Amino acid sequence: MPTAPKRSRPHHQEMIGPSFDRSVMPHLTARSGAGPLWVVWDTNILSMYERYGLAMWEGEEPDVRGHDPVQVTALGELVSAWMWWDIRFVVLEGTATDSKRPRPAADVAQRVTSMEGLAVALELSIDGDEPDPPPHRERGLPADVAQSLPAGADRSLVAEAHRQGADVFLTTDKRVLRRNPELAAEGLRLMTPVAIVEALREVGVEPGWAPTQLGGLAPDLGRMSALLEALGV
Repeated sequence: MPTAPKRSRPHHQEMIGPSFDRSVMPHLTARSGAGPLWVVWDTNILSMYERYGLAMWEGEEPDVRGHDPVQVTALGELVSAWMWWDIRFVVLEGTATDSKRPRPAADVAQRVTSMEGLAVALELSIDGDEPDPPPHRERGLPADVAQSLPAGADRSLVAEAHRQGADVFLTTDKRVLRRNPELAAEGLRLMTPVAIVEALREVGVEPGWAPTQLGGLAPDLGRMSALLEALGV
């Protein structure tokens, strides 16, 4: 699988983990203090994981079609970081019906089934327990910021991610990504898998399938099992 490009980082922050020191990562979160990083998956990210997730876990090179191979690689790296760091992935309910064109009933049913499994698996904390949700934002998106987003499901999903208190909305939709300056000013970053992996590297988080900077600590294997089970394994 092609390797996601790495940009040189101006400095290397050391973090112990698994929680994040948010004070050194303003490009990823507007929050302060120590704690998790909340990342909402757009529909295109969920589709990418459904199609290539098993290959990611098995270390195989998938036959990537309909997605950017570099972004697929970066998503695999992000999932590997999820294993060892307190990253909380979230899949919103609206993702189940987010489609540009009508989908066969069987595909719709399969998406709902996979989402139910992924929702449980992805939201598990580093110790395998179900975490508290991120603090909801009291103020919604300003009307002009919301209306600058593409109309339809994209606008609804981004607005809901913001309302639920997410730090990052993960997507490969270029129309959505163009609005990052406006959304970042409201506390929500719009990022691709490549961008978030690069940003994590800048603060010393090196993705990989073995623990780093964690002093030999290992996550609950139930967390890994739940994510695999969501793929039907």
